[in-house]
Amino acid sequence: THRAPPIDGRPTPIGWKITSTLKNAIESEYGDKIEIRCGQTVTKLMAETSADGSKTVTGVEVNGNIVIGADAVVLATGGFGCCQDEDGLMGRFRPDVRAWLN
Repeated sequence: THRAPPIDGRPTPIGWKITSTLKNAIESEYGDKIEIRCGQTVTKLMAETSADGSKTVTGVEVNGNIVIGADAVVLATGGFGCCQDEDGLMGRFRPDVRAWLN
């Protein structure tokens, strides 16, 4: 529960600030090479198994029915601090700060 400097007088969640800064940099510098997909539910990692038994991720299945092949996959999830339900992450692990703005 920490903040970046305020924007328009409102505190800015640090996770959002870091993520949006990285996303904007990737899109501007590598937009022709790296595809960023938001709002997707990854339901399965696609992988190939080598002769020695090691696995290499080759893509993902999203929303239960769309397969996206890739040379590399980076998975990211929603912010810890946004899970404010009593039985959510903040409620279970940091109930003392659950009411704070995140």
